[in-house]
Amino acid sequence: MPNHVTVVSWQDVFHREICAYLSNIEELAVYIRMHPKDRTVKTTGKMYNGMMFIWAQVERIREIGLEMVAHAPKSPLILERRNYWFIRALADQTEFEDECDRMERELDAMARRIFRREVDNLWVAAFLENESLHIAGEFGL
Repeated sequence: MPNHVTVVSWQDVFHREICAYLSNIEELAVYIRMHPKDRTVKTTGKMYNGMMFIWAQVERIREIGLEMVAHAPKSPLILERRNYWFIRALADQTEFEDECDRMERELDAMARRIFRREVDNLWVAAFLENESLHIAGEFGL
């Protein structure tokens, strides 16, 4: 009996990781909206841990994206926006990597503000929803 192996493209793997990222952002935003004024340690802790989980996902997205560029440079996602995926003249990294750095920086800053209870819960939910819309638009999802 032949061995059936499913070949999954790097672009599919990348899209799956982006979709998981968006799903986790939306799940956390829904949780926060369900607890708009709850500033207890439990809720704040769940928000903080959720932000740290999402922050860690950005590194996986970066790794998969760079692997996609290395192993499948002619995939449709890359060919549509070559300047986004490849290093520009006089730059030390790609726009894609710059985007990942931005996401990590903003998520880290928000997590720190949550930890110190400096932000309103609904503001955090709006921040997450905005990030979700931005990333979905960036990758055409």
